[in-house]
Amino acid sequence: MRYWFLALSLLFLTACTPLQAALPSPTEAPPTYPEQATLFKVSPSQSNVNYIITETFLENASELLRSNPRYGEVTTIGATRAIRGEIAIDFTQADPTLVGGQISVDLTMLRTSKAERDEILKVNWLESGRYPIATFEISEAANIVREADQIAFDLVGDLSIHGVTQPVTFTTVATISETEVRGEATATLLMSDFEVTPPSVPKIVEVADAFELKIKLMAAVMEE
Repeated sequence: MRYWFLALSLLFLTACTPLQAALPSPTEAPPTYPEQATLFKVSPSQSNVNYIITETFLENASELLRSNPRYGEVTTIGATRAIRGEIAIDFTQADPTLVGGQISVDLTMLRTSKAERDEILKVNWLESGRYPIATFEISEAANIVREADQIAFDLVGDLSIHGVTQPVTFTTVATISETEVRGEATATLLMSDFEVTPPSVPKIVEVADAFELKIKLMAAVMEE
């Protein structure tokens, strides 16, 4: 799939400026939680964030690029472990109850299988030099279903990407104990909802507006 990277590079090389260094997170008051809540800190080494996009290579790409790229739809996955944050659980209820939390991801650290793709996405679409951090402010867990040692629920909150904040609901499965939280959360989003134009090269490749965002998370109880 290196062919569309070459085309993108030719189209945007003159417009690209060097990627800015990642900006520090804005100084904000730390989130507050109920006094009885237990805080869990996200472990980056045991957590990751993936985005999954669909690229469609058009039939005349071969003629224009003088090559033989794969036609049709191709799935591309980007990932990073540059994740941090905390989750607040109230264990004084009859069942453990999520009462808040905040997750941040360094978008400058997202990687796919091709460095060329990563750099072009950073500079021209995600603009992660300008908007390096994505955040998810957790509001609540809804539609909870408990089965054995697992909990299925909708994780509701506000997701901020590219300077735009949108309400988002992740379909989530998790296990919760008094020492750790493990879970996987998935949501299908639109790039355009965050004012990101889906990457494309006319007559060569198009990228779907819809993409999947997956978070695999492990958080350990914070020492007092």
